[in-house]
Amino acid sequence: MAEVLTRHPLAILPLGSLEFDGPHNRRGPDSIVISGIAECLATRTGRLLFPAIQSRQRLAHTAHFPGTASVRPEVMTLYYAGVGRNILRIGLREIFIPNGHDGKSGPGRGASAPVAD
Repeated sequence: MAEVLTRHPLAILPLGSLEFDGPHNRRGPDSIVISGIAECLATRTGRLLFPAIQSRQRLAHTAHFPGTASVRPEVMTLYYAGVGRNILRIGLREIFIPNGHDGKSGPGRGASAPVAD
C-alpha cells in the first residue's frame, strides 16, 4: 500500500448524478461523462481514481421520474466529508474533485472545510 500512496499522492474523486434526463437519454449521463473525464485525467497523470459518487439532490425537481436517486443535500455533505476523511486516512494527501453536476457544488464545498481541518 505504501508504494501506491507514494506513486499516487493525489486522489481523483468525481461527483456525478443519477437522474432522469428525459425519455431520449439513459440515466446518469452526468456521471458517465465526468467518470470518463476523470479516467482520462488519471491515466494521463498517473493518479489514483476513485469511482464516481452518484446521487440527485433536488428532491422536488425530478423525484417523480423513475430511476432518480434523491438524497438531501446535508446528507450528501456528510457523506462527501466521510469519504474525504477516509481517503486522507489511508495516506493520500490531496483530493481533486471534478464535478459533473451543478447540484453537487454546495455539498461538495460544504464537505471540504471539515475534511481540510
